Parts: sequence; C-alpha cells; structure tokens
Amino acid sequence: RLVEDAVAGRNGLEARPLLKLVQTFGVGRQDLPGCGEGAVETYVERVLRHAVTTGTGLVVQLEVASLATAEVLDLVAFECKDEQSADAFASFLDDGLRAHLVSRYLERGRFKSAYKACQAFGLEERFPQCRRLYRESTLLKMARKGQWSVAMSLLEGAGGLGGDC
Repeated sequence: RLVEDAVAGRNGLEARPLLKLVQTFGVGRQDLPGCGEGAVETYVERVLRHAVTTGTGLVVQLEVASLATAEVLDLVAFECKDEQSADAFASFLDDGLRAHLVSRYLERGRFKSAYKACQAFGLEERFPQCRRLYRESTLLKMARKGQWSVAMSLLEGAGGLGGDC
C-alpha cells in the first residue's frame, strides 16, 4: 500500500527511498494491483527525467517494459555517464538492445565497457573485436604513461603481437 500511495503521489515518499523499499522487499509490478493503468509507467517516466539512476532502478525492479528502450538506455549510459546503471538496465532488456549498448560503447571508444558488457551478456561471438580493442587500448594507455614493463607483461600474457591482442 505504501508503494501504491507513493506512485499515486499521496504520501510524499521520494523516489530514492521508494526504490530502496521495493528493492529491499522485492516488490514488483505484480504487487501493485491498486495502481491504475499506466500509473506506474507515468511515475517511473517522471522519475527518469529527474533522477536517471533511481528511475533506471525502478524500471528494472517494477518491470516497466514500456520504458525499456534504446533511447532510455542511451540516456543512462551516455548523457548521464552511468555505465553501471546502463549495464544493470540492459540485463532487463532483450539481446537486440544489449547489442545496441555494446555497439554504442564501441562507437564512443569505451572498449573496456564494451568488453565487460559482451562478457556479461554472452555477446562475444557477435562482437569478437571487443576483446582485441580493449587490450589494444589498455596497451596504448600504458605506453602513453611510460609504463613499459606493464605493457610488455600484458603483451607477453596475450601471446605476443601475433596473438589475439
């Protein structure tokens, strides 16, 4: 009842404490029969505009599929620069949107994030270049910082220049 009242705006409970409440007690969309059609979606959409991380958590926890879109994913990952929330959000999405996230990471040169997302979502076959690009960018960063011994040990661990690095 407390969650339903918060969604309806009847008790003044803010979004962040509401998220903690639904996460702690495992409240899902099916547990809110008293909310009118579209009330949860409207509430979460409003939260997303002002507090993206909290809104993303509510989308996932309350299973608001209508807000599980590429646009929301891009908002979280790139405008708000919250890759951890984007990856959590993507775990709720289908493979097409997960692949969209990996593609966007690659486009923006976020090779570590792309590689981690590929591993988390089992997309290595679809994006075989992620591992190589991540390793190359890491080596380049080490070389730029003058950390030659670290770069060489990474190269040796990857099977040398002819390996999959």
